[in-house]
Amino acid sequence: MLDLHTHSDCSYDADDPPLAMMEAALARGIGTLGFTEHVDLDRAGVAEGKAPADFTRCKRAVEEFSPGGKGLTVLRGAEVSLEDSGTSARSRALIEGMELDYVIGSVHSVGGVGAYVPQFYSRGGKREVVRCYLEQTAKLLGTCPYFQVLGHYDFVCKHAPWEDRAVRYRDAPDAFDAIFKHLITHGQALEVNTSAWREHPWGLDVLTRYRELGGELLSAGSDAHSARELGNRIPEALELAKGAGFRYITRFRAGGPEQIKIT
Repeated sequence: MLDLHTHSDCSYDADDPPLAMMEAALARGIGTLGFTEHVDLDRAGVAEGKAPADFTRCKRAVEEFSPGGKGLTVLRGAEVSLEDSGTSARSRALIEGMELDYVIGSVHSVGGVGAYVPQFYSRGGKREVVRCYLEQTAKLLGTCPYFQVLGHYDFVCKHAPWEDRAVRYRDAPDAFDAIFKHLITHGQALEVNTSAWREHPWGLDVLTRYRELGGELLSAGSDAHSARELGNRIPEALELAKGAGFRYITRFRAGGPEQIKIT
């Protein structure tokens, strides 16, 4: 059990302090907990006043907790919003010196419009909107060479008004292939993120294609913003990974990949 994409109240939009998150992880038998606090310096994030996380407070809390010997590995990371090379450079300057284990690169907006507001979904039907989001993601990967994990490729559907919100490979095969080839070439991981699932999980077709192209690095996270959400549906994510042919989940420690066998 692990959860490699979580937020404590060191991020602007999360509820619980790091201590509560770590205690909840211990209680639920989670072996690896990754704090990936927000750095949303894209235009939408700045316009909405999304202040960067307090990494110093998170670091202090983890050090004071000293979970060694308690069956819990705590990693510290950041989730950086991707938009252009200038945004990535400003984000890197902000987290430099924080001794983070890894960085998640995530696309939260396209053209300055957040992929979570009604205006974003007014640009067309589901397939058109999904394709637009994934094509933008493919273009932005090269603007942030220092991230280790691509976060929630299906973020476009998390707040969507569609009855069928599942993102499928056939929605944008060329964009998906471009994303996968970039990640594989640069040693970066794809993430299975469970936060958008309301009923049945999706993504087997996406993960299977990623594996077919040679993808080996796969991360998993709940995107929890509170202790009660920690580890949510991670067992289903691991079963999905196994179904696509993955035997390991990848965590990053001090920037380097470590493979954890899926049992």
